[in-house]
Order: sequence, then structure tokens, then C-alpha cells
Amino acid sequence: MMFCKVINKLKIIILLSVVYISLAFIGIPANDNPKPYILNYDTTLLEKPNIPANNPLTVEGVELGRLLFYDTLLSGNNTQSCASCHKQEFYFSDGKTTAIGSQGHIGKRNSMALVNLAFKNSFFWDGRVISLESLIKFPLTDSIEMQQDTILLIQEIQNHPYYPDLFKKAFGNKQIEFNDVSKAIAQFLRIIYTKGTSFNFKNENASKSFKFKSAKNSKENDSLLAIVNEMHPRFSLMCTRCHRGAVGRGDFFADINIDTNKITGRYLITKNLADTGKFIIPPLINVLHTAPYMHDGRFKTLREVLDHYSNHIGLLKKLNSSILSDSIENTITENDKKNIELFFEIFDDESIKTNKKYSNPFASPNFKWTDYPDFK
Repeated sequence: MMFCKVINKLKIIILLSVVYISLAFIGIPANDNPKPYILNYDTTLLEKPNIPANNPLTVEGVELGRLLFYDTLLSGNNTQSCASCHKQEFYFSDGKTTAIGSQGHIGKRNSMALVNLAFKNSFFWDGRVISLESLIKFPLTDSIEMQQDTILLIQEIQNHPYYPDLFKKAFGNKQIEFNDVSKAIAQFLRIIYTKGTSFNFKNENASKSFKFKSAKNSKENDSLLAIVNEMHPRFSLMCTRCHRGAVGRGDFFADINIDTNKITGRYLITKNLADTGKFIIPPLINVLHTAPYMHDGRFKTLREVLDHYSNHIGLLKKLNSSILSDSIENTITENDKKNIELFFEIFDDESIKTNKKYSNPFASPNFKWTDYPDFK
């Protein structure tokens, strides 16, 4: 009896050993569950993030997405990455009128700054997709932009000396699919969000909620405080109909009378005549640093934008039905424009430009594939 028990135990030990060795051989570690990544966002500035159940944020997924975002492997000729048009030093825009593709072709749209995307429901200037996962394929396969073939891309990734293991850590031991590429990049994009500006936009009392930068002296603070107190009510009156998500989402569409070809904008997506000429209104985070402006980058400076509204003051009244005909002047004065530019400092968030978690890992002199992930 005792001998039989020993034999049975040996069988179990041998069987478990075979299973463990087999799993190790095919690359599945014993305890390799991705670690959750938590968004510690300011609930007074941002609403609940949109994170799909089939793509929860994980440290491994974000790390992989960061690599892919900065890797030129994603373009057809291996010369351009997502970061070529969305540079951290430009607050994830690129400072150009419109995007330039991997073959040098000039695009039709301005590269929108990538910030607070986790809190949005519509993407691209015309709102053609409603999820980040769906967004990724468009620029990668576009004939003007990155000109990538998704089948060839997956082959390159599978033949890469390090990516297969990173995909395994993020998504498990499965065949790598393009959907996994989209999921990983989407995860990285979701962690690029504002950690708070100098102004809580939801607070009506500007004088109490405005916190000035330490670099400014008290005299400058007093002057700016007066400007904020003056401009905030007028900004709310004239601008928040469209810039309702001034800090956060920016999911509102409007026709602001700048596109002479009216058969464009969101109408091409919805085929609804009411959407003719409408484009998405981006959030105002770092608006002073993300010129040029509008969907086609036609305005090189913020002053040109203000000139447009000053020359079309009736448009503001049309867009803001709550504005009475005599509640605003018939023009925006030069002093107004100067004050508005100062007022927009409240939407500055330097962390978007400086946060190392958003930076190019390949640019680090100490980068080694064998040491990655180094997400800290």
C-alpha cells in the first residue's frame, strides 16, 4: 500500500514537472499576470475615462504601447513613427500646418495635440471613430501618412527579437494580431492626460481657484488675477457653448465659418446636412503652445484666431444662443485679444511636455531592449 502511494506521488510530480517545463518552453511564465495601471486623475477637471472592458490599462500594455508609438517600424518604409507627427516637445502636436507623411506627401489635416484622449468619445477632426482602438489603423494604413500594410507589419513584429515577448507579457501567449498593436498604443495614449492646470475651470470664482506660477512676482500676479476675473465671465459667455470641455473632453462639433468648401467636415461622415462644415472643437489644454490652429492649420497664431472671431462677431451670437444682441460688443478689441492670450495661460500644463513616462524610450542613451520595461 505504501509503495503504491509513493508511486502515485511520483507520477503526480513527474506530470506537474512536464506541464511546467512545457509552459516554460512555449514562453508562459508561472505567474505572469499583467499589472493594472491606475489613472490618478483630477476628478474636478476630468470626467470618468472611457476604458473598454476588453482593453484594461496594464503596466505591460502601456509600456508596449509607448515603444510602438515611437517606433518607425510602424510605417511602410520604416522611417516614420506616430511621434513624427505628435512630438512631446510640441505637447504632442507637431507645429506644422498639416501632417507630412512617411513619403513626404502633405496631408489635409493639422496634427491635433494628443492629450486627455482617455476622456473623449470622438476622434479625428470629423469624429469618424468613437474609440482609440479604432483610431490607430487610420494613420498607419493611410496612403498619404504612414502607408503601412498591417499583414507585413505583424510579420515584422513577429520576426523582431524582442517584441514577441513584450506582446506576450501584455496580452498573453497568443498569435500577435494587429488588434493587439492598436490596443497597446491606445493604452499608452490614455495615460497622456493633464494632471491639473492653474485653474479649476468648473469653479465660478476665478479669484479663489487661480493659482499663479511661482516664477511670477506678486505685481504680475495681481495684474493677471484682475485679467482672469475680468475675462472668465466673458469667456464663459462667448466661448463655452463650443469649448464646454475646455480642459477635458472636447467632443463638441461646430461650423465656425472658416471652410469655404461646405461639402466637408462631419457631414462626410454622418451625411446629415446639419453637420455640413462642422469640425470637432479640441480642448484648450496648452492652447498657447499648439499652433497652428483649426483643422487645416490655417491660423498660424492665436491672434489670427481672435481676429477671425472679431471679424465674425455675429457668429459668436449664432453659436451662443444665450447671448443677447447687446450683451457683447460688435468687435473684440486689441486689448481684449491681449488679455485673452494672457487668460489662456490658465490652461497651461507643462507636465505634458516634460513627463518622462510620455517620452521616447529609444532616445535614452541607456535604452536596452533587454532592460525594458523600465516604466517607473
